[in-house]
Amino acid sequence: PFWPGRLIDMTEAPEAVRRDCIPNSMCVMFYGPSASKGRDRDYCWAKELQLAPFAENVPLLEDQTIAKRMRPNAFKDALMEAKALYNAHGRNVGVVPVIGGSEGDSDGEDPTGPVCNSCSIPLDGGGGGHKGTGRCKLCAKLHREGQFCPICSKVWQWANCPAMVECDQCKLWVHADCDGVAQQLIKDEAAAEAAGVEVPEEEEAEYFCPACREKGEMEEKRKRQKEENAADRAAAAVAEAGGEAE
Repeated sequence: PFWPGRLIDMTEAPEAVRRDCIPNSMCVMFYGPSASKGRDRDYCWAKELQLAPFAENVPLLEDQTIAKRMRPNAFKDALMEAKALYNAHGRNVGVVPVIGGSEGDSDGEDPTGPVCNSCSIPLDGGGGGHKGTGRCKLCAKLHREGQFCPICSKVWQWANCPAMVECDQCKLWVHADCDGVAQQLIKDEAAAEAAGVEVPEEEEAEYFCPACREKGEMEEKRKRQKEENAADRAAAAVAEAGGEAE
C-alpha cells in the first residue's frame, strides 16, 4: 500500500539507512511507528516515480484496504500524524524536526572534529573520510556513481540540493553558484516564467559545464587547425603544379 511519509535530508537519517543509499533517489521517512524494534521510524530510498504528493492523494490513502500483516493500526496512526502535520504546516513539513534520525545515533562523535566535505556529518576514524576521500561512506558512494557537481566536487541530494543545471554533454549536474553561465541560464528561465513566456522544449538553451566548454573549444581549435593545414597543403600543391606547368 501507499504509506504517508516525508522527504528528508540524508543527514537526518540513521547511519544504517545512509549506508543503504541508492544513487539518484530520495530518502523517505515514513510516519507512524516503526516495524523494527529499536528504531522510532522506518525509512526507504525511493525513485521519483515511486512518490506522490500527499494532499492530492488523501482519498486514495483513506480508501486503501490494509492487510493485517501490513499493520493497519500503524497505518492509521501514520495517516493521522500526516494529516495533523499537513493541517499545521501545509507542504512545509521540513520545519518539523525528524524523530529518531541521525541525532540519536551519533555515538558520541565530536561535532567539532573533521566532517564530510559534502554533507558535513562527522567523519569516523582519523578524519580522512572513506578511503581518504574526505567524504563519509555514503557521499563517497554517491560520488563514485556520478552524483556530484563537477566544479566543486560536492555530492548533492535530491531532497535539499540548491539550484542546479544539467550539462547537456556529460550529463552531470552543476550548482548554479559554481558557474556563472548556469546561474544566468536559471535567471533567464525564471524571468521567462514570470513573464508567462513558455519556451518549447526543443528551443530551450543548451548548457555545457566549464570542462565540456573547454573540451569543445579545444576540439574546435583542432578542427580549425586541421582545416588550415589542409588549405595550406592544397595551396602548396596548386603552386607546385603551376610551377611545373611553366
